[in-house]
Amino acid sequence: MGSIARIPKDQILDAALKMLIRDGYDSINIKTLAKELGCSTQPISWHFGSMPNLRKELTEAAFQYADKKMIPPPDDVVAIDRFREMGNRYIDLAYDEPNLARFLTEAHEGHTFAEQFIEILDRSMDETMSRQIADVLSVSVDQAEHLIQTLMLYVQGLVTMILSDRAQLESKEAAYEMIKRVGRNYMIGIGADMERADALRAS
Repeated sequence: MGSIARIPKDQILDAALKMLIRDGYDSINIKTLAKELGCSTQPISWHFGSMPNLRKELTEAAFQYADKKMIPPPDDVVAIDRFREMGNRYIDLAYDEPNLARFLTEAHEGHTFAEQFIEILDRSMDETMSRQIADVLSVSVDQAEHLIQTLMLYVQGLVTMILSDRAQLESKEAAYEMIKRVGRNYMIGIGADMERADALRAS
């Protein structure tokens, strides 16, 4: 048993995640994962017991990996720009690691990345986010919350279209610009003080 367990569990999960990103979720089974690791199937079976258990832990690892990629480093940027940066990073995921993004947009272990995206926002931007955005834009907190919800839905839809090759965009930079334009148009539509917002963001 000791020799079987010499390949650490984390190493097996890392290899499975690498396969998911490179080849897609359906490429992973105990035999293909053993080949990726250059070992027998025994260490995988010993650590995980069954393929469903492996897939469950792989799903958790994939969400954690995406979570880290989605959260910008802490800084002093205006909240609305930090929120937009998270949207841009979701676009990056769709362009740079489409197999992973496709996996995350589907339902796995009872939840999807759209739900995870909300959880990430809750963790990375404290409960004052809506108030901060409302203050920057000189709008009500309700309007700020509706802006956040609208942009989240827009980004999720854009990612879905990118993954299905229906977005017809030249680059991910074009997707960034779409998010920026939609957000700005929405802010103007609710009477946001764009001069004040631009001045604060430039400072």
